[in-house]
Amino acid sequence: MKTKLLTLVFLSCLLICPALSKAKVLATLNGQEITEEEVDKVATPRMTKILSQMFDIKREVIDQMIEERLLTADAQKQGLTIDSLRSKILSDAKAVTEDEARSIYQLQKERYQGKEFDEIKLQLMAQLSEQKKQMAMGDYIDNLKKQAQIKINLERPRAKVSVDDDPSQGGPTTAPVTLIEFTEYQCPFCKRARATIKQILDTYGDKVHYVIRDFPLSFHNQAKDAANAAQCAGDQGKYWEFSDELWKIQGQQTTEALTKIATDIGLNLEKFNSCVSSQKYYAEIDKDQDDGVVAGVTGTPAYFINGLFLSGAQPFNNFKSLIDEELAK
Repeated sequence: MKTKLLTLVFLSCLLICPALSKAKVLATLNGQEITEEEVDKVATPRMTKILSQMFDIKREVIDQMIEERLLTADAQKQGLTIDSLRSKILSDAKAVTEDEARSIYQLQKERYQGKEFDEIKLQLMAQLSEQKKQMAMGDYIDNLKKQAQIKINLERPRAKVSVDDDPSQGGPTTAPVTLIEFTEYQCPFCKRARATIKQILDTYGDKVHYVIRDFPLSFHNQAKDAANAAQCAGDQGKYWEFSDELWKIQGQQTTEALTKIATDIGLNLEKFNSCVSSQKYYAEIDKDQDDGVVAGVTGTPAYFINGLFLSGAQPFNNFKSLIDEELAK
């Protein structure tokens, strides 16, 4: 019986194994095959943003399932239905007082376009009540999580992104976290992110090595020249001083404006103008852009935290959660 079984397995493998071992052919050119493996090798890095979005969706579903199961188990322990437990948690949330609503109104008065407190009191109190209920539910679930043993094996996708030889700040190259930003000087979202980058560097000090790489967008006609000028200032040891001034004149980064910055920060104008007019760093900027495209960058700003992708002008806490995860490892 055992011999017959082995014979069947062997015969099956003769039929199936070659098909399994042979790479899937996605296209042919003059009889030459283009396999799925070959395509994936090139395409996968470019899909960083998509893979990150897929991770976020899966992680959100995992969190929802964990919360649902924790609440279900807790409801059973108390002899309640899960709906009854939810209602109990929400009903325990503290009621909103008129004084609280008035304080919020005073702090955000301009939002209400001249409306008096009495006109929007009920609406504002309802909004605050909903916020308190959400906080109460969140606090309750957080407490359940602290009592549970939770291990999440889902790993964020990582991209291989080189720091190249681009300008850097913060910690040394050996810092536990490397933050690479692909950016450009004409992008309003990139400008908005300056305060967040400063907060990261101030918070983490030498634990984060920050690298800035250029990714001028085709529809911003001053971005590439601005990046080139900043690199030229870097030749004289003043990249960051020049960079800071560039953000201040966004949208007005003309040749005259670039020269004025160079004058104001004390650069040797002859060397600076020669560097700028020769477009010395155009090839370097193109390389940054090519590396960004390969890594999956499609817009600015785009960030890689030890290879973990973060897109757009994100709030500090979004960076903090990833950086803290990396430091904890």
